[in-house]
Amino acid sequence: RTVEMLRDLHLNPHAPTPCEGAVNQCMGQVVSRVIRQIGSAAAATGVNIRWYDRSGEDAQVDCMGTELRQVVSNLVLNGMDAMPNGGTMDISTKRDDGCFVLTVTDNGKGMTPAEAGRCFDPLFSTKQVGAGYGGCGIGLTIVKQIVCDHGGSIHVESERGAGTTMRVELPCAKDADATHSNGKAPECRGLRILVVDDQPMVLRTVGSVLSSLGHSPILYEDPEEACRYFARGPADVDLAIVDLGMTPINGLQLAERLRSLRKELPVII
Repeated sequence: RTVEMLRDLHLNPHAPTPCEGAVNQCMGQVVSRVIRQIGSAAAATGVNIRWYDRSGEDAQVDCMGTELRQVVSNLVLNGMDAMPNGGTMDISTKRDDGCFVLTVTDNGKGMTPAEAGRCFDPLFSTKQVGAGYGGCGIGLTIVKQIVCDHGGSIHVESERGAGTTMRVELPCAKDADATHSNGKAPECRGLRILVVDDQPMVLRTVGSVLSSLGHSPILYEDPEEACRYFARGPADVDLAIVDLGMTPINGLQLAERLRSLRKELPVII
């Protein structure tokens, strides 16, 4: 999917395309879910996330929930990476002339004008490889593609040493009042994924990628602790992703234990 999106940047970069299976998404719910998923990681790195303006949180956008969460997650994670020693991130959700406007501002290291001008280019990154949650240079490229596919726009304001502001504008859904009989817009639920790897950096990276895709990762470094967690509620996990080379039990042994508790559980090693 990533390869297809990067390829489309060159074939047809600005033409909005309908999102198959899209339904009206309440942006307040999307932003709130991302903050809940990332909040503990932000607190651990000393980043304080403030959602200071919620005046547009009831706005609805016609798009798949997973794609919207990917947009918000990438912007928040990028802001966290820009503040390795901690800091403050301000999030704003507003309405403006028929559009939903999301701004994410960090007080991190910022970018030079040249870097800001290239930040949406495929494979361009100001991060060191393996640092923080990224460094491969495709996160903002995908964000821009998703936003443009839905008739929106994204802009960056940054100054070296003074932080960065990302501003996303998306048209509000025209049929926002046409909701299900319960009065709420439907939202696709991501998977609850048990991830087990005894290398903390790998574990955090996999967890952040899954979160950006709209899933709910459950992270464990110790395979035996992961097994005990799973035993308390086998039905609460949709998928397991486990590393092969672990101690005191390896990935194959862990998979066997998990499958003994719930034989239909999908396991990726």
